[in-house]
Amino acid sequence: GEGQVYLGFLAADANGNWAFTPSASLANGAHSLTAAALDKNGVPGTPSAAFDFSVDLVAPVKPTLSAFDGLGALINGKVTTDDSTLKFSAKAEANSSVYVYLDGNVTKMVVVNANASGDWTYMWSGDPLLNGAHSVTVVSVDKAGNASASSDVVSFTLSFGQAAAVFPFIIAAPRFFGGAFPLGQLMQIVTAFDKVQ
Repeated sequence: GEGQVYLGFLAADANGNWAFTPSASLANGAHSLTAAALDKNGVPGTPSAAFDFSVDLVAPVKPTLSAFDGLGALINGKVTTDDSTLKFSAKAEANSSVYVYLDGNVTKMVVVNANASGDWTYMWSGDPLLNGAHSVTVVSVDKAGNASASSDVVSFTLSFGQAAAVFPFIIAAPRFFGGAFPLGQLMQIVTAFDKVQ
């Protein structure tokens, strides 16, 4: 029985094994089941220990999502950022699994666990993000496997326009500091690199 509700009976097999499926679906929420064997006279024996469980048929609410650059600046809706060290954080159902999707690609997905308050953060550590437009969405999945609706899309554009100007210094600086050539020659190298561009 379930509390004071009688769910049904069945015969065990020759080994004493049995399985039971209620004829009606159980309601959403907490449940506690017990079973008792009947003797040949139909007298029930001592009930089993209670088996407690919960039925969860409700999907989590749609999670929120925010994106920040490496300095902690909010980049939701920002046109461009030159920082690929991105952190995502939001609010989801407590203790749910949060699936983070980059550019709608299931192969670029990570799973983060929300804490007991539903808070979670994730510092992007997947494949390096390339120049161009990107989007991120998240989905919350509870312990019963119910999935929420997808969060609102957070879009941003990465732009590393300064990389070419810095590149010659990366090559030339070790020789300059090692005394291989003076600062004037270093500046000439940079000028020549600019002309090639």
